[in-house]
Amino acid sequence: MYVLRLVARYRNQDNWNDETRSILSAHYNYLKSHTDSGRVLVAGRTAYEVEREDNMGIVVFEAQSLEEAQLFMENDPTVAHGIMQADVHPFSLAMLKASVKA
Repeated sequence: MYVLRLVARYRNQDNWNDETRSILSAHYNYLKSHTDSGRVLVAGRTAYEVEREDNMGIVVFEAQSLEEAQLFMENDPTVAHGIMQADVHPFSLAMLKASVKA
């Protein structure tokens, strides 16, 4: 899994431009395509305002190694373009609700 946080500059939406929005769209599409293929198990963000320092997103996905996980995270367009900082963490699922709804 990896945890994403907006770089301080982008916690102010006044600093977003068309390029920023395009990269955020590419981020969504990156996660959507990997969700559709079954690699991403869950992705989402906290429901805080963008400006909050503790606002974050998480992506839980399958990888065979920490190196593979690191590469997957680094290929996220928002990470690759410096809009978000991210940290990868090993993750082991302990429980899952029998019927999960988005």
